[in-house]
Amino acid sequence: MAGRAFFGPLAAAATGLIAILNTAGCTTETTPDPEGSGGAIGGAGTGGSGAGGLAAGKGGGGNGGSAGAGAGGKGGAGGKGGTGGGGAVAGGGAGGASAAGGAGASGGASAGANSAGTGGSGTAGTGPSSTSCPGATVHGSPFGCTFAWGANPNGDVPSYLNFASKWVGYEQNLETTCDGCSWLEQNFDSTNAVPVYIAYFIAYRANLDGDLGDCNTDMDGHNLCNEGAQWIRSNRARILSIYRSYAERSRAAYPDDPVIWLIDPDFIQYTYDEQTQPLTMSELGSLATEIVCIVKEAMPNAVIALNHSTWIRDDVLTGYWNAMPLDAVDFVHTTGMANVPGGYFNDGDAEGRPDGTYRFLYELTGKPFLIDTSFGVSTQANTWSSAPADVINQRIADGVAGVLINPMPGGYQSQISSLTPSLDSTCR
Repeated sequence: MAGRAFFGPLAAAATGLIAILNTAGCTTETTPDPEGSGGAIGGAGTGGSGAGGLAAGKGGGGNGGSAGAGAGGKGGAGGKGGTGGGGAVAGGGAGGASAAGGAGASGGASAGANSAGTGGSGTAGTGPSSTSCPGATVHGSPFGCTFAWGANPNGDVPSYLNFASKWVGYEQNLETTCDGCSWLEQNFDSTNAVPVYIAYFIAYRANLDGDLGDCNTDMDGHNLCNEGAQWIRSNRARILSIYRSYAERSRAAYPDDPVIWLIDPDFIQYTYDEQTQPLTMSELGSLATEIVCIVKEAMPNAVIALNHSTWIRDDVLTGYWNAMPLDAVDFVHTTGMANVPGGYFNDGDAEGRPDGTYRFLYELTGKPFLIDTSFGVSTQANTWSSAPADVINQRIADGVAGVLINPMPGGYQSQISSLTPSLDSTCR
């Protein structure tokens, strides 16, 4: 079982959990698209509308919507330029295509390169919606076209980060406690960083209530890989209720700007043959759809990422992603290295197989990647901010939109400032 757990987070990643334990179909409102992707082509002569950023100044430049006979959508809000030594250019929205006399969209002005200035704003519109979660908006990347650098800080969020993460779900009484909510309220008013929840709700609850640990750290024969699916079957309604409640309270704490949710890492483990009552891929996909729809309904500013386990392959890999509600999610999230020749996720379980590459998964899912270097016993060395720009650009070409490096490396700000001006656009 070694290597089959995503992070080993129950054992090591959420050290705050240890301290706490020792002391004590869906319809959503439509929100603007942070990446500014255009609306759908209008039918019967109705023009599509362009999408703007979730928040003016934080959103990326928006693309105008394609038009039928009507007017093209206006561009989204231009993002802010990077802070510190060498920020990326924040581009304004591109005009929408017009047909039968439809007017092109007007985009926002660009912020200057290497400046901390705010880009011009276009007019916000509506982004593409999901069929899996009717009415839910697929926001895409909240980082615009800029490669994003992130970390999992223990204290204050450094101003030079594009995003910062926090594990959530470890709270003993989730019905009354939301540590993520206070984290949102206390850390993001004075920074452009996007908050990221590592939402490990199922695994944390199964551990607290059922004593089921991670597969590579809990060796007593009762862990998430063999009894996790049975726990889900017995607690499905509660799982969905927890997700809804946490999303509602998080929206109340942080109602306007995007919050990225990395949904239950190692999700695939609940289909393993060694499970006492394994979920089928269809059942796993149904659960994922319900979770995604509930979060997007309760928190329309949520940006959703589903997890990929790099060791799955062949029919299991394609079957997993074919079962997932890809039309409702914004990112794929996984652990990976930057510098393995051939573009493989790592030099271990993924290396040497065609479906072990970034490019294969990007072409299969069509979603940009948020990558991390893992946590706990499976933490990888930093191969990202220490790499030359041409290596990062290769991964950008493979669909990578950002990386979370844990632990935060020494000299991280300087590395980011040095690399960013030479990095390619992540917009495709």
